[in-house]
Amino acid sequence: NVLPDGKKKRSFMASFDRVLTKDLGNRVLDFDLAAANESATICAKLKAAGHSTEIRDVEIAGVVAARKGTLATRNIKHFAHTGISLINPWHNK
Repeated sequence: NVLPDGKKKRSFMASFDRVLTKDLGNRVLDFDLAAANESATICAKLKAAGHSTEIRDVEIAGVVAARKGTLATRNIKHFAHTGISLINPWHNK
């Protein structure tokens, strides 16, 4: 914890909790063991193919891969070689 216990920390934590529960409706996916394993596999494949890796992007791809989901992002190029399903909802067809 960076903030010391007190009013400011409680206010921040309450706001953060509100974002997770109300604004996002508890739709935040965990970076769990399955996601970590998928991330490691993706990272190894990217490096073997000579592609650069950004740990945050690899972790996001790992969460998506572990849940066999599709990532909605406008940043397609960062995920193009990860092997996950992608969609750019901002792209006009």
